[in-house]
Amino acid sequence: MVAPAYREHITTLQRCINVAQALGTNLVRIFSFRKEMVLFGAEPVISEGAWATLMNRLEEPLQIADAAGITLVMETAISGNVTSALLARKLIDALDVPHLKVLWDPCSSLYCTEVPYPDGYEAIREHIAHVHLKDGVVNLPAATFDFCAMRQGQMDPYYNDIVDALKRDGYEGAISLESVYTPVGGTREDGFRESLPVFMELMGR
Repeated sequence: MVAPAYREHITTLQRCINVAQALGTNLVRIFSFRKEMVLFGAEPVISEGAWATLMNRLEEPLQIADAAGITLVMETAISGNVTSALLARKLIDALDVPHLKVLWDPCSSLYCTEVPYPDGYEAIREHIAHVHLKDGVVNLPAATFDFCAMRQGQMDPYYNDIVDALKRDGYEGAISLESVYTPVGGTREDGFRESLPVFMELMGR
């Protein structure tokens, strides 16, 4: 039996699709539901239930999107079931539908230790519909993720390669500065302004 909260999400999705159509876009961002445990491997630690449930719960949204001429763009998110580019590719291959793409957030995927480039990029390069750029420092044993200005964290070694690869491969989607960094004693706007020159320099490569 599907929980009432799921029906609420379906209603919200339909509203988002209506807004997208009114604005003239065919892309709607989604997430992969809150994380339980997606784990593949040897007994006795594997947990296949969350993955099977994820695929099952995506069937109706994908049918709705297909009927509306909309592509769903799933973000690689820290708190979702799809945390990495590799898992996003696994899901896309398993569902095998043309109207499911990826909003790639390589910084968020640092939390699951994925190497953004070349590993993450190569896994999903033909399925990317949007890219988020930000920076942060992950300490997985301490379960912390501290955001910072661009080029001051663990993403710095990968920015140039990612942007160059997108340009080389003819990427035509959006790339956005995801401004989530708030400097000590400042505001999120201050964090945005601190990262903006780096972002603009990257976009001009």
